[in-house]
Amino acid sequence: MRNLSLVGERRRKVNLKDVAASDKNNRRVVDMCEAEGDGIDFQSGSTSSTTRFILTNDGIVAKLADSSSAGDDDSNEMMWVAHLDPLCEQRGGEWFQLTQVDTGEELVLCCLSRNGAIVTVNPQSGEAELVGEFEHGLQAASFSPDAEVLCLLTFSEPDEDEEDGNQEPKKSVLLLMNTQWEVLAEAKVENHVPMDDSSSADSAAFMCWRPDGSLV
Repeated sequence: MRNLSLVGERRRKVNLKDVAASDKNNRRVVDMCEAEGDGIDFQSGSTSSTTRFILTNDGIVAKLADSSSAGDDDSNEMMWVAHLDPLCEQRGGEWFQLTQVDTGEELVLCCLSRNGAIVTVNPQSGEAELVGEFEHGLQAASFSPDAEVLCLLTFSEPDEDEEDGNQEPKKSVLLLMNTQWEVLAEAKVENHVPMDDSSSADSAAFMCWRPDGSLV
């Protein structure tokens, strides 16, 4: 591997302390994405190269002002803020992923929670819409490199044997969805058994795609 060298650095402050929430002390930014050509340079009136969006663990999505409109104090003003949890039946789940996707009709921000919610947010207005919820939550998720296929890892209810009432071990469900939120394929897979406490970070499941999108 080639030696890595830092070619540039820029730090920005994001103030989310004033945004209402049940527990502000534990709030943290968990994901960020950039939308090409979505920002507006308020000084020149031209379209800027990127606009940034952030997602917090308690379900807040914020659109950050472009650097040209935020002044020279290295802080980010918020253009809008969207609250995701109130849209969901199962609230209080940890939000963990934010991705910009093309649904074929419009560009939206796709937000995912551990409780199983999929919420889309309009990047211009901040209007949020619940797409659906997986009843038993999401273990992991990852979009393909072209952001056209979403792979999800969920949990299903233990299967109950109708004859003797015994329950089979819980199994994970692996799904592929397109950006119209249609299920393309699904399969049950054996649930991984963590070596230690299941609440620890070491026991979490993660996904990644091959660069050409042929395998996940």
